[in-house]
Amino acid sequence: MFKFEIDEQDQILRVKTAGFWSLDEADQFIAEFGRVLEGFRRRFGQANILMDARESAVQSPETAQRLQSLRELFPLSGDKFAMVVGSALKKMQVSRGFSTEDSLAFLSIEDAESWLKASRIPQRRAS
Repeated sequence: MFKFEIDEQDQILRVKTAGFWSLDEADQFIAEFGRVLEGFRRRFGQANILMDARESAVQSPETAQRLQSLRELFPLSGDKFAMVVGSALKKMQVSRGFSTEDSLAFLSIEDAESWLKASRIPQRRAS
């Protein structure tokens, strides 16, 4: 399961993921994420993304590998990506292959939002 929501006020693309995914579901997520992200960037410029993955299961190695292609959606564009996970162990695991200057893992939505808002350069809305 996945859901996308655009937070107009804070200019944050909110992504919620849950459950155990098949390869087909992972492909659907990647395709939809790409479409939503493209529209978000057209409206707001650089993207601030908050992914709530607290209800996501540990994925099969094949699905996890497929999801690595999400990195291709974030070429050196200045986007900020915050992932919220459900445990310190999961945060440590995610951080090993995920954390950069522009992408971090968190244990709370509030901490992730604070980081995104603090690092945001005010964007003007596209007409």
